Amino acid sequence: MQECAEGNASSRWSVTPSPSTRRAEAPSHGQPIVQYDRQSRGAVAYLALAEEVLQRQKAALKEKKNEEKRNDAKAVKDTR
Repeated sequence: MQECAEGNASSRWSVTPSPSTRRAEAPSHGQPIVQYDRQSRGAVAYLALAEEVLQRQKAALKEKKNEEKRNDAKAVKDTR
């Protein structure tokens, strides 16, 4: 999370997982927080953050495809 915050300015994310006891316990049990206690605040926050990342990635891919279509259409128009 720290790397994401530094690289993307944490204010860009609507969800920022905060420290929690359950999240701190999970590694000592050899599990990620979403397996150790899926209902904990930390797990819920990480799942929400993951969903946000996936939604943004999906939107970026859609925009890229649309841009490619526009460029292709422009290229065809320019050759006429």
